[in-house]
Amino acid sequence: MKIPLKILLRLKKSAERIYNDKDKFSELLEKIKHSRLNIDEFSKIKFELILLISMCYDFIKGRYKNIRKSDMLLIICAFIYLLNPMDIIPDMLLEIGFLDDLTILTYLISKIRLQIKNYEKWKMENEVK
Repeated sequence: MKIPLKILLRLKKSAERIYNDKDKFSELLEKIKHSRLNIDEFSKIKFELILLISMCYDFIKGRYKNIRKSDMLLIICAFIYLLNPMDIIPDMLLEIGFLDDLTILTYLISKIRLQIKNYEKWKMENEVK
């Protein structure tokens, strides 16, 4: 799984800029939310993707702070990659165009699974209050 990490690290400078600009970060999340959530190929990881987006919004608003900067940058890199229609396998290629995107997301989720679980627990505890 070293290839997805290498791909994501190429986007680190862009991710840093977005991380430091809450408006750009919110824009990125809106684009992801409206472009990727209903794609059939992502159905198996849709729950985690929704949690990631929610975690990012809570992070931007200062409500959730229990995430390392490096993990947040990895999330941003993955989202930037997902929005690029001309990535390794262009999204326009029916049937297989989203395979690389799915690989990147699956890799991301596996790398930060504990962060996602911690956020899910935090979210459940804070929605009750």
